[in-house]
Amino acid sequence: MDSEDIPDFSSLKEETAYWKELSLKYKQSFQEA
Repeated sequence: MDSEDIPDFSSLKEETAYWKELSLKYKQSFQEA
């Protein structure tokens, strides 16, 4: 799977927060388009 640089997470909580933030960003930019 080729995706942009995904950071190494020290905890599952960190990873979940990262993906949640990312999906919110994508949702926002999708609605603005």
